Amino acid sequence: MSWAIIRKFAPFVAIALLIGVFLWQRNSLTDVHAKLDAKSAEAAQLAKANEANAKVIEGFSQQRIDNDAIATAVAAKVSGNATREVQTQTIIKEAVKNDPTVRAWADSPIPDGVRSAVNASR
Repeated sequence: MSWAIIRKFAPFVAIALLIGVFLWQRNSLTDVHAKLDAKSAEAAQLAKANEANAKVIEGFSQQRIDNDAIATAVAAKVSGNATREVQTQTIIKEAVKNDPTVRAWADSPIPDGVRSAVNASR
């Protein structure tokens, strides 16, 4: 009698098991799709952040190039000033050495007003 009951209800049990497996797989598939959608949205956000960061980095790179150009220009001007200073001192030394009028002027004390003006510029 037990075999007869098993034969009679076996197809229903098999169908119920198949439906259970189908529903379980469907639920699992839905979870996978939800995770995939979440990861896709996260990837899109990260791509936007990367684009924004790339623009910032490009701006920093351009600023670095501009700063290097400014530093080069300043270094050239400082070098030019140093060259002119050496030339001016050489001319003054030669004039003091060779011209008695300049030598007499160079031997005289510098007035206080001139001295304070020269020291104030430093």
